[in-house]
Amino acid sequence: METRYSRILSIWTILEAANDQSINTINEDGFAPLQLSIYSLNKSTSKFAELECCVRVILLLSFGASLEDNPDKNQATECKFHSLKDILEKPKDEKNMNHILDSMLGKFEEPNLKNFKDISGPGVCFSNKIGKIGKNTAIQIRRAALILKHRQLDMPE
Repeated sequence: METRYSRILSIWTILEAANDQSINTINEDGFAPLQLSIYSLNKSTSKFAELECCVRVILLLSFGASLEDNPDKNQATECKFHSLKDILEKPKDEKNMNHILDSMLGKFEEPNLKNFKDISGPGVCFSNKIGKIGKNTAIQIRRAALILKHRQLDMPE
């Protein structure tokens, strides 16, 4: 089994640098980045994988990815993570995304992140320009990135 680690910061960096057409590029298996994130992480049972999957999907949706171009329209309803289903049912609702992320982040015992409000800082390769993502969402994503840093996504809790 392949060991998986968080790719949130790498994905965000690529999305900021890429053009709008690359967000829906199809790979040799017929998956766009959004579908691949859902497909590959939806198999795990770890709360770390669920957080990673939701953050990746939020990032991709924020930069213009869409399930509408996917021939497999059932993918959203077949997700085992309820939080991911909620995000995919309302793909443009940033308030809903923030609520879901806040709820998920509350499950992690990270006392130094409880009142975290900054999107920049040492130890995280993270752009200070928020780009297409709202500030609150950016803060939540950075919190998630700090929680997931160096964690195996497939490890049981």
